[in-house]
Amino acid sequence: MNSEIPEALQIIVDALFAAGGRCLLAGGGVIDHTLGLEIKDWDIEVYNLSYQRLTEILELFGTPNLVGKSFGVIKLRVNFIEFDFSIPRKDNRIGKGHRAFTVDLLPDLTPAEAARFGK
Repeated sequence: MNSEIPEALQIIVDALFAAGGRCLLAGGGVIDHTLGLEIKDWDIEVYNLSYQRLTEILELFGTPNLVGKSFGVIKLRVNFIEFDFSIPRKDNRIGKGHRAFTVDLLPDLTPAEAARFGK
């Protein structure tokens, strides 16, 4: 099992930490690690930084893909590895269907609060 954090990701996380951010591995990477598998899905939730500030910092390491801007998600490819960075959020259903909700980006949530709101 290889659960080592890629060097590029460690450098990015260090820069985010220096700017006041706090990072947690989330999503598929946590599942892979728990199952004893090699981590292939690098989802990093970033606390205490705004979406704009997160984007600015990630620009130091490549070209961020703002594909999930309305959901607070930024993709960044470094050394052939794709990382997904996200801001904690709260989804609020406002109607029926998969598009009938609002998303509030809340970077100041604690990890426990973010888990309670879910994604």
